[in-house]
Amino acid sequence: MGRAAPRFAAIALPLLLLAGAVPARAAEPAGLAYAALGDSYVAGNGSGNEDGTSCRRSANAYPPQFARTSGRYALSDFAACSGATIAAVEQSQLGAVAPARLVTVLVGGNDARFRDILVDCLRPGSACRGDFPDEDQRIDSLAGPLHRLYGEVVTAAPTAELVVMTYPQIFRPGGTCESTWTLSREDVDWFRSEYTHMNAVIRQAAQGVPRTRVLDVEGALAGHELCTPQEWAFGGRWRDPYTSFHPNALGHAAMAARLRATAP
Repeated sequence: MGRAAPRFAAIALPLLLLAGAVPARAAEPAGLAYAALGDSYVAGNGSGNEDGTSCRRSANAYPPQFARTSGRYALSDFAACSGATIAAVEQSQLGAVAPARLVTVLVGGNDARFRDILVDCLRPGSACRGDFPDEDQRIDSLAGPLHRLYGEVVTAAPTAELVVMTYPQIFRPGGTCESTWTLSREDVDWFRSEYTHMNAVIRQAAQGVPRTRVLDVEGALAGHELCTPQEWAFGGRWRDPYTSFHPNALGHAAMAARLRATAP
C-alpha cells in the first residue's frame, strides 16, 4: 500500500485537464449541424482516436458516436475540452455554435471540485468527504451560473435545440474493487450522492430556458459501473492517468444511444 501511494496523485491530478486548446471543427458537414460543448465527460478522455490536443477529444466520445449513427446530424463543432469549467465554455466554446440545429452541453463537475475531491479521497488516510463539508452548498451555488450559460448557448445558436446532459454514474452502489483503489464503500456512496446532487442542480438550472430540455443519462451505465463484470468506465489507471474515472468507449456508446433515441 505504501509503495502505491505516489500513484494516487498521478492518477487523480490530471483528471479533467486544463481547458483552452483550440476547438476542433469539421468542414462542410453533410447533415444538420450539431455542436457538442462541455468538459472531459464530453471530450471522451482515453476512449481512443484522440485529436492530439490537451483537450483529448476522442472519436469514440458520445458526440462523434451519435453523429455517425444518427442519420440526421453531422458534428460541425466539437468544442468540448478536458478541464472545462462553466466559465471556460462561456469564454471559448460558443464561437462556432451559430449554425447548429442541435447543441448538447455537459459541464459543472470541475466547478464542483470533483477532481480535487478525488485527489484527496485517493490519498491513504484521507477523511475524504469530511474534508469537504461545504460541497453540497458549492454544488447548489452552480444553479445560477449554469442557467446563465444555457441562456447564452441558445442566444448564440438561434435555430438550435439545446439538450442539457447530466453526468452518468460510474460507481456501483457500495462497490469497491481494484478499479476504485483506496476508496471505501462510504466514499463511493458519497460520490454517488454528489453526482446525483450535481444532476439535480443541472436539471433545475435548465428550467425556463427557451428551446432547452434535459437528457438524463445518470443511469446510462447501470449494470456496467466500476466493479461490475463489464465496466463501461475507467477506474484508477496508472499507465494512462488522464482516463481515470471517466466513461470508456462503451460508456460513451450508451450515452450516444440515449441521445439518439431522443434527438429531434
